[in-house]
Amino acid sequence: MKAQKEKGITKKEIRSKIQDSLNQAIGQIEKEGPSKKTSKVVKKASKKIANKVKRDLKNVKPKKSKAKKKLNGEKVKAEALV
Repeated sequence: MKAQKEKGITKKEIRSKIQDSLNQAIGQIEKEGPSKKTSKVVKKASKKIANKVKRDLKNVKPKKSKAKKKLNGEKVKAEALV
């Protein structure tokens, strides 16, 4: 049987989780909920954070697979490291 590839988390999922968290935190501070301007700022900030998180996850994933291959005794090609 072939091993199925793990599907990573997408930027959209990361962004929505960050937006939900920020909106919830702002909602606790403000009595009526976030204003339009606050919502815009939250949306922009969550996009930037999601991009950085996704980039960091991409960098971590190859390192994990390389370490796993070393443990299994497989040779790691130089192309796989790029």
